[in-house]
Amino acid sequence: MSGDHNMRGGISLPCTLGAYLKSLRKAMWKVSLEDMATRCGTSKSYMWELENDRFLPSLGKAKAIAKAYGTTLNKMGAFV
Repeated sequence: MSGDHNMRGGISLPCTLGAYLKSLRKAMWKVSLEDMATRCGTSKSYMWELENDRFLPSLGKAKAIAKAYGTTLNKMGAFV
């Protein structure tokens, strides 16, 4: 088991913001990182670094990301 997921009831749940966003992108949206970067108004490399927990987004960027991923800042904040 990797360090970015917890097992709860036999289900692997993300425990970092990057893992949460990556799981949403792959499970719900089924789009490439490049496509999601376009939806968020940012670059593929920015999104890769975010999904790999290299940094946290600014509030303005987090709002755009939450909207593009169909989630909320509150849900995103639970992983910070």
